[in-house]
Amino acid sequence: MPSKAVRMPERTLELPDEPIPESAEDALYLWETGAQKESRGCLGDAINCYRKALRLDPNVESLYIKQVRELQISPKPKISSTEEHSQNKKYGKGHEQEQEQEQEHSPDKNDCCWLLDCYPNDILLRIVEEVVLQAPESWINLSLTCSTFNKLCFHNSVPYKAFAEYIYSFQHYSPNPPPATPNVIDHARWAGNYDRMLKELPYVKFQGVYISIVNYLRHGVAAEGSLSFVSPVQMVTYFRYLRFYPDGTCLRLVTTDVPNQVVNSFTKEAAIPMSSVCRWSLGHPASPHQNRLQITRTTDKYNFVEELIIAHQAKKLHHRLKWLKSYSFDSDGQRTDFSLRNEKPFNFSRVTSYPPPSSSLNPSLNP
Repeated sequence: MPSKAVRMPERTLELPDEPIPESAEDALYLWETGAQKESRGCLGDAINCYRKALRLDPNVESLYIKQVRELQISPKPKISSTEEHSQNKKYGKGHEQEQEQEQEHSPDKNDCCWLLDCYPNDILLRIVEEVVLQAPESWINLSLTCSTFNKLCFHNSVPYKAFAEYIYSFQHYSPNPPPATPNVIDHARWAGNYDRMLKELPYVKFQGVYISIVNYLRHGVAAEGSLSFVSPVQMVTYFRYLRFYPDGTCLRLVTTDVPNQVVNSFTKEAAIPMSSVCRWSLGHPASPHQNRLQITRTTDKYNFVEELIIAHQAKKLHHRLKWLKSYSFDSDGQRTDFSLRNEKPFNFSRVTSYPPPSSSLNPSLNP
């Protein structure tokens, strides 16, 4: 396997010490293309590009590594002292005028820096709560505006409670739960610590797509009986996509198309070929299997069931779906289990064009 792929800019830079032959330039371009495809998960296409590049120039990998290092250590262009002095002389008078105008219009230090400084914390908390309900992804952005909002966003239980009530109201739980409280979620279990509740109680995310990139090797594409060793093995790459909806439905797709060709049009209304609409549900919060996610779909002859586990990915909460089981039932009730040998976990990918779940679907969220 070639060295680790490094994302390169579209423009190819020439090495400064000696010109690169035309064949080496073509090989370097093919190697960069292969590195880009490898970073997107298309290992089969990447290997083909690497092979073509090595046929043109066996030392193409060394050229690629050398070019990457030069791009990493290349210093930024500096302005000479003579040029800097001439620029200061040319623009110095205008710059001084701008500074004088800024000083004239600058507010007094005793005045409030902006209008929201005039409001008490209870009103600002209400603003934070509305931001969480209307656009949860803006919660972090709001905390970065000033120190006051940072304290209100992450050092107060109100935003965590608002987000917990918001996100868990759209979750669908197993139709056969064990005996539990009427509200499904036992809030007394976390004793009002909604921060810990959001970390421990799994939930499904809606503003994006869960993507699984599957790569595996199989026998090459040589004709039957052929003694050719050109392609002894073949790298197979395909993608699994899952998009969840608050109404309990899930859009499922298995294809060889890369994400940038699928994600923007991955909706139930688009009716993508080979996609299927499924039902999803989580394990009951009071059960030991609360982190299990079940996806079911039905055809004329079979009922398919896929079970996954919601897990963290580093610091990203509930960001990954790991395979647990995949099986089906026929019309006679006979079960058939499917192999998961080549399957890979799903990772959540945020899509900004997907709208957040509307609070109008849950009247309890509206004040």
